Amino acid sequence: MQSWRAGDRVFAYRDADAYWYPATVVSLDTSGDIKIKFDMGGEEITDSESVNALRVAVGDYVENKAADDGFYYEAEVLDVVGGRIQVGYEDDSTEWTTINNLRLPDWQDYTVGERVLAYRESDGYFYPAEITAMDEAGIHVRYDDGDEEVSDPDYLEPLELMVGEGVECQADDGRYHEAEILDVDEDRVQVEYADESDAWIEIGRIRILAVDLDDEEEA
Repeated sequence: MQSWRAGDRVFAYRDADAYWYPATVVSLDTSGDIKIKFDMGGEEITDSESVNALRVAVGDYVENKAADDGFYYEAEVLDVVGGRIQVGYEDDSTEWTTINNLRLPDWQDYTVGERVLAYRESDGYFYPAEITAMDEAGIHVRYDDGDEEVSDPDYLEPLELMVGEGVECQADDGRYHEAEILDVDEDRVQVEYADESDAWIEIGRIRILAVDLDDEEEA
C-alpha cells in the first residue's frame, strides 16, 4: 500500500461527482484519515482508498478542462512529455495540456485483463468476467460464458470468493443450484450443495444474487 506524506501530489476521489481530481496531501493522522486539498479549491478528509498517484499514461481515458469555456471533455492521452500531456478528442482534434487540468472517471481503479464479478441487469446476478477494454463508453467486460457488454464501476466487484459464502452453481443441464463455498483454488471452487454433496467446479459456473452480495459487504 502506498505511504503518503504531507505535500504529496495525488489524484483524490471527490464524492460530490464521483471523479478523481488533482490534489495535495495536507496532513495525515494515526487513524488513517488523510486531509487533502483539491487544486480546484476545497479540502476534504478521506482515506487511503480514495487517494492515488498523480500520473497518467498513454492510452488512458481522461477528461480535460478546456481553457476557453472551463468545461471538461472526454479525451485519450496520446503522449506524455515531462509535465505536458497531449490529449485527443472524439472529433480527432488534439491539444497539449497539463495534469492539473485533468480529472479521471471512477473506473480508473480497474485495469484491462482484471477478473471481476460483473452485474447483469437482465437477471440481477453477479457473474465472473474479465475487463477487456476501458474507454469513453465505459468498462467493457466479457463474461466467462462468452457474452460481452459495457458496464460501469457501480456494477463491478472484485472477484474475491470466500469460504462460507453462498453462491449458485450451474449444473450440466444449465440449471443453477444453491451451494456454499468450502474452498477456493485459483479458478476453481469447492462447493457443498443442500443435499450435503460437494464438488469442485470452475469459477465461471457460479453466480451470486446481487442482494446476497450487498448483505455480505454490509456484514
